[in-house]
Amino acid sequence: MIDQKILIFGGSGSLGKSLIKRLHSQNRLLIYSRDEAKHWTIKNEFQSPNLSFKVGDIRDIDRIKQVTTQFDPHTILMAAALKQVDTCELSPYESVQTNLLGIHNILAAVEQTVGRLKSLRAVLMVSTDKACAPANVYGMSKALSERMVASFSRYENLNHIKFVTTRYGNVLDSRGSIIPLFRNQINNEDNLTVTHPEMTRFMMTLDDSVDLILTALKEGSTGETWVPKIKAMKIMDLANIYAKLYHKQIVVSGIRPGEKMHEALVSPPESIRTHDIGSHYIIKSSYTSDTQDKAFEYTSSQDVLTEEALERFLQGLNLLHQDIEDFVGKTIQEHIRPFK
Repeated sequence: MIDQKILIFGGSGSLGKSLIKRLHSQNRLLIYSRDEAKHWTIKNEFQSPNLSFKVGDIRDIDRIKQVTTQFDPHTILMAAALKQVDTCELSPYESVQTNLLGIHNILAAVEQTVGRLKSLRAVLMVSTDKACAPANVYGMSKALSERMVASFSRYENLNHIKFVTTRYGNVLDSRGSIIPLFRNQINNEDNLTVTHPEMTRFMMTLDDSVDLILTALKEGSTGETWVPKIKAMKIMDLANIYAKLYHKQIVVSGIRPGEKMHEALVSPPESIRTHDIGSHYIIKSSYTSDTQDKAFEYTSSQDVLTEEALERFLQGLNLLHQDIEDFVGKTIQEHIRPFK
């Protein structure tokens, strides 16, 4: 993407920072999120004239309309969400307010102000494997928001805008994922915790996540959900690697509320409207008549890396020896430059 105006809702998180790194030199980016402290930190880290910030909540549709019409973006990326499974289980109303109604606010703001959005050509939502055959509040809220994005692709007055969704697996180097959790336990001299010895997860990197977004924006058609073909791992194998490296014990703590043994990126009901294009699956909207003859399922229990292959993979990414700061970022104080 070159010479584009890109509005990123929830752009101050791990994915937002990776998008900024990739895009800020050749595009104008507007970051919209509630966390003004992260705005300050990112601003001082990148020092980019192409980067601007707006404090706001996606629960506030009037603020969304104001910011969106003033900026008139070519592309809107929706990455804002409440993402912690156990937190969403304990606070389902709050999860729905952000993950479902917040997304609706952005989509409705686009529909209601489309006459003033002269540049807008694409709206993309970042989703999750937990939205596939959902078993928890987080996944259910994201599954409904996926359908909502697809529904806006059918609006006649919005047929010049592409509405697309991307589904992710576990992003290894993002805040809140399993590797930063293990690093935090190691730094605090705690045991490593695994909820079940047979649990598996898909895995990808932040760079993979950005690649998926850019590919879906470039090649996707409106109403589609793009799914990457990615590696899968056993969580116990990951724990074993860190336990051996840092001389730690592993404790099996039991499955948490809302947690699944294996995640899925394509479910059998979705598979009949799914196209395999080699590196990705493309799930057509539920409104399509373009269906396949045979159903299948794409889950993290298939083609799981061995522990040895997983260790080589992580070494290749230079993730095994990164400290917690590499994942959560520096504090404001560490970015402050002394006055001369």
